[in-house]
Amino acid sequence: MGLADVSTPMMGPVPEPRPHSRPLHVLLIADKLGFQEVKLHGTGRLIVEWATAFDPARVQVHTYVLRDVGGLAEQLARSGVPITFLHRGRFSPRTLWTLLELIRRHQIDVLHLNGHGSSAFGRLAGRITRTPTVVHVHGDAFYSPGGYPAYMRVTDRLLARWTARAVSISESTREFCIHAMGFRPSQVEVVHNPTPQPAYRKVAPDQLRALRARHGIGDEEPVVGIASRLYRVKGHHVLLTAFRRVLDARPDARLLVVGDGPERSNLQVQARALGLEARVCFTGFQEDVPAYLRLCQVTAIPSVHPEPFGLVAVESLAAGVPVVASRIGGLPEIITDGVAGLLVEPNDPEQLARALIRILTDASLAAELASRCVGESERFSMRHHVRRMEEIFRAVVETAARRRGAAAFIGETANQTRSSET
Repeated sequence: MGLADVSTPMMGPVPEPRPHSRPLHVLLIADKLGFQEVKLHGTGRLIVEWATAFDPARVQVHTYVLRDVGGLAEQLARSGVPITFLHRGRFSPRTLWTLLELIRRHQIDVLHLNGHGSSAFGRLAGRITRTPTVVHVHGDAFYSPGGYPAYMRVTDRLLARWTARAVSISESTREFCIHAMGFRPSQVEVVHNPTPQPAYRKVAPDQLRALRARHGIGDEEPVVGIASRLYRVKGHHVLLTAFRRVLDARPDARLLVVGDGPERSNLQVQARALGLEARVCFTGFQEDVPAYLRLCQVTAIPSVHPEPFGLVAVESLAAGVPVVASRIGGLPEIITDGVAGLLVEPNDPEQLARALIRILTDASLAAELASRCVGESERFSMRHHVRRMEEIFRAVVETAARRRGAAAFIGETANQTRSSET
């Protein structure tokens, strides 16, 4: 998804039979939108889409990001995306005072929190102002690049009681919310990430031919693609080993590695050691991921640790490209084996190679899987996603209002009782 794709709303208004006299005001807070090597990661792209996805007559979203890690502030401003960067340090106590001011300024009804810093300071601000908070959990932090250190675990468990609702992006991540973060099962809702709207954008044949030419890929050469940050947990090393076997069945195949990260040099060394240099292309970071996916006959997601959701799987389906994915984490919630892709056991290059070879050598199977891809992606539509999020926002606001009303009633009754006794 390029920055050019995020300057306009991603969807039309969500139909709802009951009008509301006042739109709900949501304070959307995120720690960051990307990394140094990946300016806009999957969660960052979702934050950008949320900024404009809701019908403003029903839900007004005020979006703020604590840190501009990827240097996106100026670019997003030029694109017209309504996101404000606060430029706060990771542990800056000024964040709390800023959030308190934003709650007052925008007359916020509910806080939507993304990332540890936002969730910690946001829940404190919510507690002080009696504003309900929704914490969005985007994955199992134990497998994130920074891990899940003890201070985070302690903070999350202490603040769990002050959280109106936790939103998990998959059933797999829901278990992390309950067992690691300390939420009660009744607090956690599963709402799958939506398909990014640019994933459905048509790509002109001339553009695809130009991309093939740029990377030295012949017009008739079948392409296996992988698009993700280059981290060990993503399983690129397993795919390289598997691709060595794929070439025995399809010597004309190419492997397109889209993305960047700390494992790049190690993977390039591995590719050379396997004699794959001429058949593997490392593209580095690319903004227009959908165009690169459309170059492929099949997309591989060989994760070796639980993938919290697997947004690129949904993007691939939207592009009409079958997926071979590890049977781990949230991926089986997206890919049903034999419907629009194939599932394999993680860290098994032999099984991964066999699945890729099946799709590359069996034209009828490939066509059958591809024909179901777009339909499968529609299970994760932005329209459905926004409706579910609005339902959650309204539910926690109504619950908070009832509790405040009950507390006020109890207080008034107590005062009347004391008055009658005197």
